[in-house]
Amino acid sequence: MINKNLIWFFSFLVLLMVSDIAAAYDTGPVAYITRNPLRIEQTIVDTLEEMGFTVTVLESSELDGVDWSQYLFIVVNDEIFNNPGEIPVNDVKTLILNTWNIDDFHWSKRGSQYASSQPIIVINQRPGHIITQGLPVNITIYTQAKYNGANIPVNYLYRFDKAPKLDTVVSTIINSLDAVIATAEKGTKLRDGVYANEKGVFFGIFETEFWTPQAKQLFENSVEWLLTDTSPPMIIGDVVVEEVTETAARITWQTDDSATSRIDYGTTLGLGEVYEDTNLVTEHNIVLTGLSPVTSYYFNITSCNSHGYCRTVGVYNFTTLDLTPPSFLSIEITEVTNDSATVVATTDEPAIAYYYFGLSPDDLSQIAYDLGYYTTHNLGVGPLSEHTTYYFQFQVCDPSDNCRWSDIGNLTTLDFTPPGAPLNLKGFVINSNNHILLNWSAPEGEPVDHYNIYIAQTPDGFDFSEPFATTSDLSWEDATAPDVSQRFYIVRAEDAYGNEETNQYTVGKFDIPLVEGVNLVSLPLIPFDNSIPEVMHQDGSFHPVYEIVGYDGGTYTTAVFDIDNPPLYWRSDNGLTALENGRGYFFKSNTDYTFTLVGTPATSPQSVQLSEGINLVGYTSLQPKPLSEVIPGDATEHPITEVLGLNNVGSYNIARFYANNPPTYWWFYPLEFQIEPGHGYFFKVTQATVWEHEP
Repeated sequence: MINKNLIWFFSFLVLLMVSDIAAAYDTGPVAYITRNPLRIEQTIVDTLEEMGFTVTVLESSELDGVDWSQYLFIVVNDEIFNNPGEIPVNDVKTLILNTWNIDDFHWSKRGSQYASSQPIIVINQRPGHIITQGLPVNITIYTQAKYNGANIPVNYLYRFDKAPKLDTVVSTIINSLDAVIATAEKGTKLRDGVYANEKGVFFGIFETEFWTPQAKQLFENSVEWLLTDTSPPMIIGDVVVEEVTETAARITWQTDDSATSRIDYGTTLGLGEVYEDTNLVTEHNIVLTGLSPVTSYYFNITSCNSHGYCRTVGVYNFTTLDLTPPSFLSIEITEVTNDSATVVATTDEPAIAYYYFGLSPDDLSQIAYDLGYYTTHNLGVGPLSEHTTYYFQFQVCDPSDNCRWSDIGNLTTLDFTPPGAPLNLKGFVINSNNHILLNWSAPEGEPVDHYNIYIAQTPDGFDFSEPFATTSDLSWEDATAPDVSQRFYIVRAEDAYGNEETNQYTVGKFDIPLVEGVNLVSLPLIPFDNSIPEVMHQDGSFHPVYEIVGYDGGTYTTAVFDIDNPPLYWRSDNGLTALENGRGYFFKSNTDYTFTLVGTPATSPQSVQLSEGINLVGYTSLQPKPLSEVIPGDATEHPITEVLGLNNVGSYNIARFYANNPPTYWWFYPLEFQIEPGHGYFFKVTQATVWEHEP
């Protein structure tokens, strides 16, 4: 039987061949459609009659009931038709001279004209095309440039107006896509969702009394193209080899149109032998005789239509009967996934293939098979277990029941399951250079090949298409962190098979500028450990902040850096041992200094308990916002009545709430200010309340 797969070093080959096609069209009746018979182009009629056609002039008002099948094609004159829908453009072969109704015909939004002070030259965009055969690239179409003082124009379809799928065969000299002659094959997509049901030609050289011989040839060639079947026959269905004996074989195929039958065949890819039948048929049936026994033959098939346009397919092969079992040319494992695999075996002759597989070489109890006779056996198996080794063996049998076993092979399915997320991810500040050091623990379960570090300027700004860095260690140092005031990190684990887990756990850093002296600050991030030594990350060699002051319930608390108190260094006589989100603190610094806070961004609304009187509060957020948005209130309910913020010159900006000052209610002195991350504020409260704000 036929090998339906192509020979190993041949891809599917389609050759289009053109034999003698001169005068390859029939002559007969042609319909010339006009609104006014006095306006027909007599040169068109004369040329068609010279070519052997009989021209019938049809007035557009009398088209109802016309049997268009009696005409080889129609010509549409260049006039304004008031019934363009009755003209069967796109349904019968059509030569369009018309630009007035070109939009109704769905070829172009409008027609355009071009003229020149010199005899017009058009450009051959398709040398070798039937329409341009025998003509140069630059074609002069008119014998003169002017008539009665006016330039002689040519019609064309503007590149941005015409249907994009039209083929521009001849263009203006201005632009290669401006079509003076355009063609539509059957099935071409036009404008407005319309498709051509038949071939058509737009011909814009309409001033026929000034035609050059080359212009006339373009017209004659356009007619020839319109009537020439330039589509080679399609091979439909399978090419079948049957009734193979020791010395003969029958080869059959079908074409979509009447065509000749030819087989080139031989015992090598050079072929060399020919069998040809010139009868035009759609069912092709050829018997090759005189073949040698037990021999592989290669062949291709060729079918040509009545106009000499041909299609060749192949190469195929078949083998005359033999007693020798097939031999394996190759066995390849392809398309292995986590739960399936495809194994491809090739043999030296067509054969049925059986594929036995299992978890042990001694237990190949599962089976897949391909009951067609092929030389390439593509067998997919599944479902399989992930990351598991399977053993397999082929058995192939030819049409003569000669069988052969392969050696036992094996394959291992892929791992598509990602590892777990890193554990205990934290960030630390390296005081000597202000780099950020990320540390984490390996997840349990599947081994991790490496970790991908992603960075973003905001917690919701991550792009996971490409990691910023990768490492196989359990830590990573960001040397570029000092370049930005805030940065966020996500660390994801990836295994050796490219599977990356997708955790969203985010850590970050936020820089708070401090000036020498007193600074009123708060924590915009949630620290990993809110004890003062961990938050401040100071030591004996680095300790710019020497005192922290808190205020809670009318009482000030302090913590002091004591260089003689390692390893924690910080001490407090009144209980200030940790820094809390939602609270403000005074940091006293001995120098201008950027304090870097590390922690996690808040993801849920923040609630801060306020007592009646003065409260020192913090803003756990990364976004500065207006007071009226962060501290809502109205004329009837406004427990927070005054806000003080320390400015960069050491004095306070004040905001007071006035019920008679809608819509914002707030009055500022000396300057208007926002609630900003990293800053602390005094809130004056008339009654105990809870201040809530979004992070």
